[in-house]
This record gives sequence, C-alpha cells and structure tokens, in this order.
Amino acid sequence: MILPRTLAAIGLLLSAQALPADEEHSHALAAYTAGHGDIGVGWHDGELELHLHLHEGAVLNGVALTEDAEPHADETLIIVSDAARQTATAAISAGTGVAEGAPLWILPTAENPLLPFLGVATEELEPADWTGDIHFKVKDVHSPSGSGHFSVYQSDGLGGFDFHVSTVLGGLTEDDKFSLQPGAHDHFFIAFSEPGLWEVTIQTEGEHSTEGVVESAEVTFLFHVGPFRWTAGHGDIGLAYEGGELELHLHLHEDAVVNDAAQEADSEPPADQTVIVVSEAAQQVATAAIASGAGVSEGGTVWILPTAPNAELPFLGFGTEELEPAEWESNLTFSLVSVSSPSGTGHFSVYQSDGLGGFDFVMSTALGGITEDDHFEMPAGTHDHSFVAFSEPGLWAVTLKASGEHHDDGEVESDEVTFYFEVAEETAGCIALSQAAYTYNQGSTLATVTLNRTGAVTATSVTVNTSNGTAQTTNPPFAAGVAGTDFTALTAPATTVDFAEGETSKTVDIALLPRTGNVPNTRFNVTLSNPTNDVSLGLASAEVRVLANDSMNPTVRIAAPAANASLSLTAPVETRGTAGDKNGILRVEVVLNGGAPVEAELDEDSRPNAVYWHADIIPAEGANTLEVTSFDMSGNASTAATRSFTFSRRWLLAVGRFELHHDDDDHAHDGDDGHGHGDGSGHLDPGDEAGTLMLATLPRTASTALTPRDSHLQSSQVLPGTMVALAAKAKSGYLFSHWEGVPAGANIQGATIAFVMPAANVPRIRAVFAENPFFGLGTRASFLGLLHPEHEEDDTTINSVGQVTGTVVTNTGAFSGKVFIGGETRSFVAVVYASGAVMFNHDGELEPEFEFDGRHMTMDFHDGEFHVHIGGDHDDHHHGDIASDPEDEEIHVAGTLLPAAFSKTSPAPAELPGLFTLSLPSKDQSLPESDYPRGDGFANLTLSSDGKLRTVATLADGTKFTASTELVVEHHHDDHGDPLPADPGEHEDEDHIIAPLFAQLRTPGGGPKDLGGTFAGELAFDTHEEDSDVHGEDLVWIRPAVTELAGTTAAARATQLYTGGWPQGITVDVVGAHYDATIPVQDTLGLGSASPTGNGQLHFAGGKLASDVLVTDFNITGNTAAKLPPTNRSFTLSFTPATGAFKGTFTPNWEDKARALPVFQGILIQKGASQGGYGWFQSNRVGDLDPEAGGVTLGAQE
Repeated sequence: MILPRTLAAIGLLLSAQALPADEEHSHALAAYTAGHGDIGVGWHDGELELHLHLHEGAVLNGVALTEDAEPHADETLIIVSDAARQTATAAISAGTGVAEGAPLWILPTAENPLLPFLGVATEELEPADWTGDIHFKVKDVHSPSGSGHFSVYQSDGLGGFDFHVSTVLGGLTEDDKFSLQPGAHDHFFIAFSEPGLWEVTIQTEGEHSTEGVVESAEVTFLFHVGPFRWTAGHGDIGLAYEGGELELHLHLHEDAVVNDAAQEADSEPPADQTVIVVSEAAQQVATAAIASGAGVSEGGTVWILPTAPNAELPFLGFGTEELEPAEWESNLTFSLVSVSSPSGTGHFSVYQSDGLGGFDFVMSTALGGITEDDHFEMPAGTHDHSFVAFSEPGLWAVTLKASGEHHDDGEVESDEVTFYFEVAEETAGCIALSQAAYTYNQGSTLATVTLNRTGAVTATSVTVNTSNGTAQTTNPPFAAGVAGTDFTALTAPATTVDFAEGETSKTVDIALLPRTGNVPNTRFNVTLSNPTNDVSLGLASAEVRVLANDSMNPTVRIAAPAANASLSLTAPVETRGTAGDKNGILRVEVVLNGGAPVEAELDEDSRPNAVYWHADIIPAEGANTLEVTSFDMSGNASTAATRSFTFSRRWLLAVGRFELHHDDDDHAHDGDDGHGHGDGSGHLDPGDEAGTLMLATLPRTASTALTPRDSHLQSSQVLPGTMVALAAKAKSGYLFSHWEGVPAGANIQGATIAFVMPAANVPRIRAVFAENPFFGLGTRASFLGLLHPEHEEDDTTINSVGQVTGTVVTNTGAFSGKVFIGGETRSFVAVVYASGAVMFNHDGELEPEFEFDGRHMTMDFHDGEFHVHIGGDHDDHHHGDIASDPEDEEIHVAGTLLPAAFSKTSPAPAELPGLFTLSLPSKDQSLPESDYPRGDGFANLTLSSDGKLRTVATLADGTKFTASTELVVEHHHDDHGDPLPADPGEHEDEDHIIAPLFAQLRTPGGGPKDLGGTFAGELAFDTHEEDSDVHGEDLVWIRPAVTELAGTTAAARATQLYTGGWPQGITVDVVGAHYDATIPVQDTLGLGSASPTGNGQLHFAGGKLASDVLVTDFNITGNTAAKLPPTNRSFTLSFTPATGAFKGTFTPNWEDKARALPVFQGILIQKGASQGGYGWFQSNRVGDLDPEAGGVTLGAQE
C-alpha cells in the first residue's frame, strides 16, 4: 500500500506548477482534472503493460496537453471533484454500497468539462494476436476510511445497471473485473462512496496467440474524491503580482493539514477546489462586544477563526509578502464582494481587537449589508491575522477581490475569487476532566477533581463515579487503591454534577482515608458518564494518585558518554543511564553546559530501582559538561551526576544509488542541465545493482566509511570543513546518468562531485544510473553527421557547414571526436552520460561546452543520436583574401550524429559493397549561369563490407578531393519528432541507408593547408532503384571568393576561374551506380557495332561555347575509341576501364582559340536511364581571365 507516501505528497501536488507531462521526475503528484484519458494496456517485449494514457487536451496540473502523454499512474492524482457528487438512487444503492438518497461521487460515461473523462482502452493491442477479451481485474481498493466502497458499472439499457466491480457485493473476488476486446475502447461509470484519497490496484490478463495466458504487473491508480479539505495549520489569503496582474489566491504553509496529512512544503491549492474547515473547536458564545458586528444576539452561538494558532482549526491570515514594497504606491485593499450563507440570512464578519476591550469590524454583512466600507488595507510585504466569524453552520462562499496602485502600472485590481468555508454544526458542548491524573500525598484527606465544559451554554448534567485502582510494578509502582480503605466512594446524589446555563466549570470532592505505617503509592479511578442534553464527553477517565511518604533521595548514574570521552559523531548525541527510587522516578533532568534542563525519556518497562533513561543532546564543539538529576514521585532530587567530555561534531552525508527508468516517450536527456546532473525524466528505483559509490575525504580520518555496503542508501559521518569527493561508477550494462541533491557550490565533474562538507547535514545526494544507451553497438561505436545552419533563414557558408565524427567506448561513455568547420579540424575528448549530457574534457576539467576558434559546441544524446549545436563568431580564418565583416552576427549551427550501421562483425547487405561511379550533375542556381560551372563533376566511391566508404572526386571546376565516411541508417520521424520503428516489414519506406559525405576543399590558388571551400551532403543507397544505386539531392558546394592573379601558372589560372566563387554555396545532385570493370565501355554505353559513320557521340555544352558541339566521328569497340578517319586530330577520347573514367580533347567553336585543345574528363554510369558518360571541360580562350566550365556527355548517337 502506498497511501502514506501519497498523503505526504499531496502538499507538493497542491503547489505543483503547470509542467508538461514527463518533463521532469519528481515525487510530487501531478493532478489530472479534466479531459479524456484512459486506463490503457499495451504489449511490449512480450509483456502486458498497464498504464494511464492522457489524450491531447486532457488537463494536467491546470494545463491542457498539446499531445498525448502517459504519466506514471502512481505519481498522478485523478481528481474527482465535487462536480461528480450525486445522490444515490435505488437502482445503484446495492451495488455502490450507498444508501438511497445519500451522496456518492461518480465519474460519468459522457464527457463533463469539470471532470476527468476516464475510459478503458485496449486500442494498442492487435486483435489478431489475442484470443478472447482482455480482463481488467481489480485486485485491491483502499478507501479513505477503510470501509468505503468502490464500483464500476454500466447501464443495461433497460433502466438497470450491470455491476462489473463492487466491493460491497461480497467484497473483492475474481469476478470483480471489466473486460474489453483487443483493439477497443469504452467508458464505465466509476463510483466512490466517500470523499478523500483512494487507491485502486488493477491487473490486466489476456490470452496471447503465441505466449498463452499473460498478466500485467499490478498498477495502483490514485483518485482524490471531493474537494481538498484544509483543517489545521497556517495558511493565508494572499496576493502576488505576475505579468502585470494582481493575483488573489490561497497560500498554505508547510505543515498545514490537508485531507488529514501535514504538507511537506508550501502550496497554493485552487480556491474553488478547497474547503476551509471551521470545526466545532471554533464554536463560541457571542459577547455583547461582538454581537452586533457578528450578526448574533448576545449569548448566541458564533463560529470564530482565531488570531492565535489552534491545533484544531485553520490558522487563517492575510498576506502580501509576495509583493515588493518598493513597487507599490499605496496599501493593498482586500474588499468583500459577496457572501453566500447556508440559510441565505447568515452573517459573515472580519474584525480585530482595538486593544481596549472593543473590536473594529472591517467587514460585516450585519452592519448595513455589503458596502464599499467592507474592506481593509495592508502594506505590501506584510502579513496579519484577523478574527473571521460566521453566524451559522453549513457551507459558506465568500467572494473577495484586491486592488492597489502599482508604481509602473497604476491602479490594478485582481479577479474576484471565491473561498469556501465549511462551518461545523452547532454542538451541545463537551464535558471533560481537566487532567488525566490528580496527585496527592499520603495523609491528605481530600481530592478535588475539576470538570470543564466547552461549547454550548444550555443546562446539562453528568455522572461521576469512582472505582478501585489497579496495581503496577513497573515505574512508577502503585498498589490498587480500595474504596473504604484508601478513599470513600462517591454515592448518589454526589455522583451527579449539574451545570447551570452558561456554567463552564465544576469541581467534585472525594474523601481520602489516610493510613499510617509503610504505605506504598496507591491509585484509584474517576470516570464520567451519562451526559444529558446531547452533551459529549471529552477526557472521561482519570487517576487519583496518593503518593507514599518518602524523604529518601533517588539515585542517578550516567552510562554514556563515558568519562572524559572524546566524541566525534553526528548530532544529536544520546546520553543515557539509570535512576532509582523504591517509590518510583518522576523525571530525569539533563543539563548540558549550564543550559536549560532537558527532560529525559524514561523506559516504561523499567523497575523503579533501575529506571533506564535517555536523552538527545547537541554538545558544543570542544569541552562539554553534563549534569543529570533525578526526581522521585515526591519531588525529592538526587545528587547530580556529572560527566565531562569533548565533542567534535560530524554531519550526516547520505547518498543513494538509483536506477532511472524512462518511459517509451521519454528522451534520456530531458531535465538534464548539461552538467551531468539534473532530474532525468522517468522514475527512480533502488540502484544498488546499477553502480557503486566511492567516498574520499581529506583528511581520510574526517569521515567514516559508507555504510551499509549492501544497500542502495548509504551514509557517512563527516567533519565540517572536510574536502569530500564522491565518485559514481556504473556496473556492466549501465552508465552513470546524473546527480541529484548536490550541495550548492559543489564542483560537478560528471560522475565525480567535490565539495567542502558544510556544518549541516547533506541528506539527499543521489547518484543516478540508467541502462547503457549504447547497448548492442559493440565495444566501440562510430558516430558521424553533418553540420548545417540551425535555421532555414540562416546563410550557408563555410562557417555553417561542417561535420562531426567520433567514437564512443560503449561501456564507459568515453567519446573521442573531431569537428570539421570553417576550414579547420579540431579534436576533442568527452564523456557521454546516460542522462544524455555530454561533458568535454578541457585540461582535465569537464565542461559542458567545447570551445575552439571563437566557437562553443554543445552535444547531447537521446533516441540513439547525438545532437550538436555550435555557436560563435563568424571567422573566415583567412581563407582567400577577403576579410570577414566585423559586423557579422553570431552564427548557430546544428547537426545530428548517427551511429555507423555496419562493421566487420555486422557487415552491410551483400548487394551494397563494391565500386560505384558517381556523376555530380549541375543544376540551375540563383546566380548567373556564367558564375558557376555548367558541367558535371564525378567521383569513384569504394564501399567495403564493414560499411566504410572512400570517395575520390573531381568537381566541375577541377577541384579534387578525397573523403572517407561510413554508412548510417536514417530513421524517418513522425510529426512529433519521435522515430518510427525501424522494422523494414512495417516501415520499409521510412528508413534509409545513407552516407554523410564531407570534404574541406583547397582555396583556389592557395596552399595545401588553406582550406576555404566545402563540399557536403548525404548519399542515399538503394540498389532496388531502376536507374541508380546511389543518389543525392542538393549537396552543398562552397567555393570562396579570391583575388585574381595574373599569369599562366596553375595557381594563377585557379584564381581566374570563378574568381568571385560562391561563398554562400551552390547545390549539385548525385547519381551513381555499381561499376563493373569487366563490362566493356561499348556495352556500358549500349552502343551498337562499329559503323562507317561511328556509333558514339560526345555532346559539349556551355563553357563559353558559341553553340553546342557534337562529335560523332568515332567508334567505340570494347574499351577503345577509334576516330574516323584515324588521322582526325579534332578530338581525342580514351578510357580507364578499371575506374570508369574517360577523358580527351575537342575542338571548340569559340573565338580566340588556343593552340592546345580544351580538355574534358568524366565518368561512366552503368545503370538504367542513367547509363552513359558525364563530365566537364574548361574553356581556354586566348587571354581570357574569366574561363568557364561546361558539360560533356558520352553516349550513343541520336
């Protein structure tokens, strides 16, 4: 049963802010108050899973959900407010256990915006997988009183009801269940017979087609029925100022009693869901001083919430402490708007004493009704209490508003807020004995017993009787007092005590019979009974004790601490010993260092001559003196026992090991703050099997060992000022996730924390572990991915396109990687935690950011992917000769790293590895056609069985690069960003094998380390396509602008081609296929036999040609091109069959031809419609300092 924890958490529930479901783990309860939700069941990993499923629009903690959520059932309170209150009819009385006409609370089968619309769902189950119905079996019900009744039922359509579950119909049995077909959804009436906190435990059962009969784990669902009831403790009608609005609310302080449980923290429950309970303890007799203001005649009954604490009543105040005094030009005004009394004619009032015996009524419905005068004022930042009075019992609704003049916003006014008060019915009062024991000495002749009456003022009477006592041998010892020997029994009429109207106290005398000689302590009993006029009894039984004559002093000794002991312990420290006296020990007083005496606790089972005592003390640092004195029943004091000792206080360091379990829709990093600590979304279980803890202190003797070793909760006693280091180490199959409860100022270094032990307990440090998220990726896992501008509107430049690669040691989370961006390559070392946080090692210190070249990079890990963010200043690192603009804004770059999909032990599909030839066809850009190449680059790609690729490419401006990468699997994501299952049978179109391709390109005319260009994009592999085996769209090619150099050197010519470059990138596509070098070029191109007019065709376009050029006077036979006639010098053409490359020269049709013919080069593609040759050439007109690149294709003659 989890009720005690639940009750303790209600205080936290009431103060819960509006958080999205599952945003962070907490032991506070979330409140589900309205909208559609289901008790649902799913099938995961061979197990039935019972859970709470809330649909979009359901209200959790006051906020409508924007998407479905599944909060933990044992951490969610289903609020069945008074909107569910109904009156039992004859048709449901027997099944619900509620008498006809009596109230009960029912969650309906039709939606009510004021209530949870709670259904039952099996929609997550595939009907074909199950035989028969799914049964929801109610295993246990815990009601607030322990005798309440719970039921689940439906209409039979004929005016009756079918009860599927009823605790009243024979108690809970195997028949108490409701059932649904798999794949279904339904709603039932759910009824509760009494208000308060309910726990309903349910288990599901069904017959799986392959697994047989299976059961879910038992899950407890929590229901709060009826309103929250505040019965005692401190609370205020308070004010806050948020977002320019004055907010009037109910604020309950820590330890306020709500629904019979003391809160663990302050809270602000909704006023419209809270009843302020004014019990009979508030019942008073109206005096002349308040009668007119309270609307009650003098001597009449009035109920008053007092201005001093009363343990049986709410201590209601008014507070403006949340308001900053400097922000307000005037006092805050609380105004009475309306009052609804039970009878419609009752009176409500608020007043204070004037200090002279009178009262100032600041609100009173009796003094002329509600007017503008019914208000009071308070300065901002203050707090006060007033008497709050009600003239009659029942439910009251009191509506208030507040106003004030804000320094910036002027006059502001709160909304009207209604507060509900439940005033107890008038009672006839109570009569009680004034104390539980009346003590006299042997020789006394009279015992006087006092009876007190509270409450009503009508005349009444009560019977007082005496009876013989009982003997007791333990401390203090008593012999049985006997009527006629030790006292004279009361007889009628003395046994009847009459209270006149308005009389509140009476005394009764009982004659004692003194005895001589060695007479022991004796005792007898006094009891009350038979009150008249409906008066109740309070304390109705007491002892009269007659103590033996005793002049002997008692004894006392101290057993601990030992004399002159040197103690180094946590506080408090127990001191203990024994005291003795044959007639009993009354008390033992302990005085530490001359301070106020502390009464020790006495062992109830001790014999009087050896009474064990103990007390908790908090010694001072250094020397201490203890003085202990015992007192016997007659008040005689012992000689004080003293003890000197020294004390060095240690403080408690408590640390726990916990295992974090994520929900299916949790992200591992949610709630983490990037420092390796945070709340981590999910729920925590004991984690002694998940990891270990090591404690180190300096000096070592300043702490005790962590104990116990075999528990997930461990503790040590540590001297203040000690340097403390705690290290968490995950066991096999787990990774460290994060810390919780770490002291302020601690240095958190991932799985290690260090701090100076304060002079205070550190009671709740948690080392949280979780299942290793890299499970199944081998001992070392490669991750890689491209970087891109974070936002679509951001510019694409060399500083916003890049790549990150790295390797994770899977059993430790150690990560070593490289980041490529801005023409630079930087290595880094990091640690990945199960929380998803990634911490970077910087000179031995773990930091949440990796800083390099004016940039700062962060990473996190969730859903099997690393997410990278880089921010920082734009810096071109001197690539080219164009300086960066000092006005450039900070750039933001993002990327996702995916794990390498294949390895030597898990090879790629057999159809993938091999040599590929790729064409990089030009496409239209936003630039003028003369400003970018119109030819096709090309590449050879070699893919090995372990998924590794090597690409050797030539771009259409002649830039060459070599790049290595690996295959990854990209999962399609749904509309919420969550990955869809990778089952190829179910989602074969959603998962893609891709290779992130990235290369840093040499700046035209620059040195080998001057890398001012970039080529990046994704290649997708699919051998089932008709026209390609690999393709890519919109790969980014960045070429920097340079300063043009004159001359004919290679460096100069490089700067003359597209001098302005494309610093913000152009795009090219990729198309390619497996290449089989054994297939002759003739067959690759699909050419027929050689003919006198040729069988092949070269087609040249762009590149400053006056018009397209066609070359057809050649035959390709096998792998050789033969010109027609062989002496033809207008072109050349040759092939490299091993790689699929072709090259040659041709005669252009531009003016100012150079002596040398322009060169072309390209690649052959062997598949489908892509079959052919594709390449580029560069113009070479004499004296042309702005050459251009055009395209060439090779194929059959048209």
